[in-house]
Amino acid sequence: MTEFFFDPEQQEGSCFGVIPEGDYVAQIVEAEIRSPKSGDGYMLCLTWKICDGEYENWQIWQQLCYQHSKQQTQDIARRPLKDICVALGINEQVTGPDVFKFKPARVRVSIESDKYGQFDDQNRIKRVRPLTEADAESVEVKSSSVKAASASPAASQPTTAPKSAPKPASGALGAAPWKKPAA
Repeated sequence: MTEFFFDPEQQEGSCFGVIPEGDYVAQIVEAEIRSPKSGDGYMLCLTWKICDGEYENWQIWQQLCYQHSKQQTQDIARRPLKDICVALGINEQVTGPDVFKFKPARVRVSIESDKYGQFDDQNRIKRVRPLTEADAESVEVKSSSVKAASASPAASQPTTAPKSAPKPASGALGAAPWKKPAA
């Protein structure tokens, strides 16, 4: 049996702060389908990871209830889902959440405050857009290292994109969909 020893005086605690509002380059590192607590419908749960800058490796969570008994709830979720597909160059019908993973995009992050003061401030993804060429160059190497780290045997899910996922033009990670050569 291994002995357990932990000295809390020698360790730092968790930091659950928020990043400032603004635009960041980020990619989805986790994507899964869940049922909401209400049991009504299904939602796409995404974990975005900032790819560069001062807040590199910080994560932001996003939930999109794409199937629900209320049409308005569906519509609210499907608009940003469409933006994500456009930003990531996904043009075909999506049949699983893994197609969204490890494709960088430019995200606009905001801070949401609880108007009753019960909960801490939280970051929210407000907008997702395709990367510019300058963005793609700055994260090309970093995205490769994130994929390699996630592909370790300890990872619970495969990290490779499905065969139907579009590949960036001329080897530039995250090349703008409109700059890809016609098939």
